[in-house]
Parts: sequence; structure tokens; C-alpha cells
Amino acid sequence: MKANQKIYILDDDRSFLKTTNFYIENNSDYEVEIFDNEKALFEQLTTKTPDLIILDYHLTVDGDDGTTGGDILKQIRFWGYDTPVIMLSSLNDVSKAVNLLKGSATDFISKGESAHEMLLDSIKQIFSYTGLIKEQNTVQGKTSSLKRQLLTSLGLITGLAGLLYLVM
Repeated sequence: MKANQKIYILDDDRSFLKTTNFYIENNSDYEVEIFDNEKALFEQLTTKTPDLIILDYHLTVDGDDGTTGGDILKQIRFWGYDTPVIMLSSLNDVSKAVNLLKGSATDFISKGESAHEMLLDSIKQIFSYTGLIKEQNTVQGKTSSLKRQLLTSLGLITGLAGLLYLVM
């Protein structure tokens, strides 16, 4: 049985895409859907928003217009999706990584020998963090509800105390 967390992966390197999909699905309970072009990714985003998106930075697909994973990240944010995004790149470019992280990428991982292990670790950390945020929001919601109930009760008690004062 698969967990509720769904991951979309966009990479034009089909070999890396398949091995990444295989690695994640065989070492976790996450459900993975793979894409080799941005059009298919955006079509799927309109029907189901994943819990995490993984984007390759350097995309070269048929009819490529020079779109990068960074451009796709900007489009994802422009359309209002706040889904965590991990950027992948075969180039170990620190300035590009910093710019992507400043531009709302959640993590940046260089493709290499340990990329799959680093990717899976990053996924687990992101889901752990987002789980804690959801839990915190739930607790804050419950706390706000309890505060409202307490204030309502205090208002009633104050009103009753005033009524008793008038009666005595």
C-alpha cells in the first residue's frame, strides 16, 4: 500500500528518470509519477497537485525553446502552487543553486553517484517538515477554537455575575 504522498518528477533524461522512479518507489512508500516534458507536467498539475515536485534544471526536449527547470519553477509559483520543489542538475554550479533556492526551490541536488540517496533523504526531510507544519497548524487551529470557547464562557460568567449582583 502506498502512502498518501505523491511526487512528480520532470527530467528529460529518461534513463535517470526511470532509475530515480525505481529507486524512490523501492526505498519508500511514496507514489511517483514521471514526466519527460513540461507540458505533460502542467496538464497533470491542473488535475492533481502533488506533495512534492522534482525538476531537472537542464531540459532538452524536442522543440526546446531554452526553457530551464528554473523557468518551470517560476511558472509553478506564478500559478499559485506552493508545493515543495527539489531542483536537480548535472552541473555542480553553486551560484545557480543559491539563486534557485532564493527563488523558492526547496532543495538543490547535483546529479552524481550519490544523487539518489541524497534525493531520498531530502524527500524524507521535506515530508517530515511539512508534516510538522500541518500538525502545528492543526494545534493552532484547536488552540484558537479553545480560546474562543474560553472567552465565550468568560463572557457568560461575567454576565451571570453581573446579574447576580443586580439581584442581591
